[in-house]
Amino acid sequence: MYWRPLHGSGPPHRLRPGPAFLPVVRDLDMRGRQVALVYGGAWGGGQVRLTTIGGRSRVLSEVPGSGAAAIEYDVFGVSLLPGFAYWAVTQDDEPPETGQLRRRPLAKGTEQAALARISPHTAGFAQDGGVSYYLGPHDEAACALSRPCPGPYDLHRNTGLGFGRAAPLELR
Repeated sequence: MYWRPLHGSGPPHRLRPGPAFLPVVRDLDMRGRQVALVYGGAWGGGQVRLTTIGGRSRVLSEVPGSGAAAIEYDVFGVSLLPGFAYWAVTQDDEPPETGQLRRRPLAKGTEQAALARISPHTAGFAQDGGVSYYLGPHDEAACALSRPCPGPYDLHRNTGLGFGRAAPLELR
């Protein structure tokens, strides 16, 4: 991936490559000199990373994935805001199904999860200031009969979410 200023001239600059074992960039959000990226794994899971255009990079979250596990987490919809990076994690293969909005402070601190759950069939997510937006199925019952969940989807808007310490995501 490359970046360059929108105004003026100059060559593009390459962002530092991500981990070789997570080959696919699924989502990104760039604010100023920082880029939040979601790297997806071949069998679910992935990493949420914070990178600067100067080359520094660090992991904000590790989402487990494995071809041998009974469950497969999906991580998507990274949003970079002042002070925090936000993203969604879902898992709808096996009980207990998971639908969570997560965040991590950009400075110091641990990963947090929203106290309110979202549908494990959520298909999109974005954070804008104190407002969370996510796409959930219009008919949750139809999701039990078909994977991926058939449309239509409803756009949900949630304000004032409370966050607490995130429990680790585990494979089984």
